[in-house]
Amino acid sequence: MDNSLNHLSENITSDCEMDVLAKDGPEKEVRKCHTSTVCMVPPDSAKLVWERLSRARRQLLDPGYYRWPPHANLLYPFIQYSLKGNKLDEDLFLECTEKLANVTANMRPFTVALEELGTFGGQKRGVLWMYPKSYYEDNYNEGDDSNRINDAEPLIELQGRLQDAFPNCSDQRKVAGKYNPHMTLTHCVNLEEAERKKSEIEAWWEPLTFTCTEIYLLRRSGDGGQFEITAKIKLGTSEVESFVPPLPFENMPNTEEEWVHKERMELKKRRNRRGRRGGTRRKANSCEAVPEESRNEEGETKELRDVTKNT
Repeated sequence: MDNSLNHLSENITSDCEMDVLAKDGPEKEVRKCHTSTVCMVPPDSAKLVWERLSRARRQLLDPGYYRWPPHANLLYPFIQYSLKGNKLDEDLFLECTEKLANVTANMRPFTVALEELGTFGGQKRGVLWMYPKSYYEDNYNEGDDSNRINDAEPLIELQGRLQDAFPNCSDQRKVAGKYNPHMTLTHCVNLEEAERKKSEIEAWWEPLTFTCTEIYLLRRSGDGGQFEITAKIKLGTSEVESFVPPLPFENMPNTEEEWVHKERMELKKRRNRRGRRGGTRRKANSCEAVPEESRNEEGETKELRDVTKNT
């Protein structure tokens, strides 16, 4: 089995960019923002999965522990469907959720296995992440890795169908036109530190699975905000459950602890230093197109290293 992923599609150049949402009829220009995402998140009912991932992220001092739930982005950045004052643009929100539901109606629930850890980065940054291997229970033979990192994996198929519905939200496939699913566990000073922390987690991690029955439309407000649920879109149906105001995940922390804030500020300082060397960073919580180096809000780049089977 090839245990290496060579590309990670996270090449973002602006906080918000103009997008065309409608393909039929008059074209409607909208913006996409890093405060909005469509993603996969373990269900709140998967308590053990949340517990183990949270334990790992706390041990690793993850700067995103309060801001982000454990997740794999599918369309990020996504459409900016919030107006000033964080009120919904109801027409745009409805159009987005309808298009998402049209995709999920033709996808059935699938299993996600959390078995492998990976790292990427270099001398000035490092990221440790979990690979969410996906498969249908009735079409899976244990030990057969033929579906690994190809379009037979349902999570990869789902992302491709979503991107077809929102062709301008293509950031997850910008490198080599390929989507490589990952769940970020933490950010490190460099790749060497990420590799060391990877070994620490592998020392106690045991494989876990959960069933993905829905995807989530999330948004956050402000620099210190947390990503919360504005819609749940079920797989296998056209059912959409919307939340106004947004609904927090029940397993997420209620406040940002001091250590999380400290780590987040340190990560921001490192990014700003890199930004000054490599270009101008985008303004915080702004939708202006501000040049910066190839990195998204989670600090991820196209560099990817060493995905190793956790046995």
